[in-house]
Amino acid sequence: MWLLGSFLLDLFLVLMPFVIVVYFYLATQKPRPFKFEGSHILVTGGSSGIGAELALELTKRGCHVSILARDEKKLKETHDRMDQARVKPQQNLLWFSCDVSSYAALSETVPKAAKANGGRIDALVCSAGVTNVTRFLESPPSHIENVMKINFNGCAYATYLVAPYMKEQKAGRIIFVGSILGLMGAPGYSVYAASKFALKGFAESLHSELSPFNIYFSIATPSNVLTPMFEEEEKVKSPECREIEASSGQKPVPPEIVAGDIIQTLENWRFLIPTGLDPWFVANISAGFAPASFYELLTQPIVACLGRLVCIWETKKMRDICKKNYK
Repeated sequence: MWLLGSFLLDLFLVLMPFVIVVYFYLATQKPRPFKFEGSHILVTGGSSGIGAELALELTKRGCHVSILARDEKKLKETHDRMDQARVKPQQNLLWFSCDVSSYAALSETVPKAAKANGGRIDALVCSAGVTNVTRFLESPPSHIENVMKINFNGCAYATYLVAPYMKEQKAGRIIFVGSILGLMGAPGYSVYAASKFALKGFAESLHSELSPFNIYFSIATPSNVLTPMFEEEEKVKSPECREIEASSGQKPVPPEIVAGDIIQTLENWRFLIPTGLDPWFVANISAGFAPASFYELLTQPIVACLGRLVCIWETKKMRDICKKNYK
């Protein structure tokens, strides 16, 4: 009897990894690969930074691309780059001056972009955003409202207007350009982090709610990116912000790298899109109820166990730096 029990235990230990892998495979979603050529993608914040680089890359892949932003001059400049990169003369490359924080403005613009492309919108990428690197008690309420209006409301309004087209098509991809600070808090970024945290809950909820229509959501979670927004941040960062960022050793990444990761996610879906080692680590330990690809499910449980210890140490380090610099 003892031998039988030992044999069964050994068999259980041998088979358990395979059972877990099979369970992960069955539990994950496997959307069809995105067909780039001929698809219509709407990109908010498409005049500069990540949005502009993404629009350019999508153009090179034969997509019809509509870019939205407020600055007409930058929109025209980005459109000229897209026009030079087109691979087919019949590609619709459109630009619209639009404030994404205004539902009225978006409700006029989105139908125009859809109508110009046969009533289709196959993917939405919300890249428009602003930052507010300020100590919370030194941040005017107007700044708080503005950050939430653009970073969260802008995504919510665009999704509300675009999702019906995807529902009709029974397919669609929606990607929010978030931040590593949508997965963790950091001093000086309280309002910005709140606006990006909101996107994760929003996307998780809609990923299930709109799943009957094959609409899949993803969130990009890079750290610092070399964009005009980052350049403005550098002018106003508090001493504790600078010291915390310097201690991480992470250098800002070019926007085209983040755009490339978003392209890869369209090819092989995943919910969280980290760029760089730190975002990859944080994404793995903070997934929570987020949907996941097969690869993510393999890595998240492994990283999360020891990762929690690292997080506690890092938060202690941030508190110590704040105590030293913020009197």
